[in-house]
Amino acid sequence: MEDLLIAIRLAAFTQRAKRQLINYCKFYYFDTGVYRTLRPTGTLHSSAEIDGPAPETLILQELQTVNDYLSLGYEIFFCRTKHRLEVDFVLYGARGLITVEIKRSATVSSADLRGLKAFR
Repeated sequence: MEDLLIAIRLAAFTQRAKRQLINYCKFYYFDTGVYRTLRPTGTLHSSAEIDGPAPETLILQELQTVNDYLSLGYEIFFCRTKHRLEVDFVLYGARGLITVEIKRSATVSSADLRGLKAFR
């Protein structure tokens, strides 16, 4: 699917980890409409579960575009601990380290920052 540009796979960021991390890849479709069409839905699925990947996919596409266009040289990863704390995107390269957390919410609470704090 990657060769056909239908999907994007992000590797887990594991550089000098002090916490036990989950080491698997995260998978994104190239388009959120494709994801929403293919994803099974039912009465047990919340709208956050169904719509959550949409903003993440949009931001990932923009990060890749800017990174490539400006030749910034970042590799894009994600990070998730064994205790399910996650950072959506970790950009790592010669210019440094940038972490990005995406939330689908009108407000931000301190609980939304747990993944970033654990990463730090």
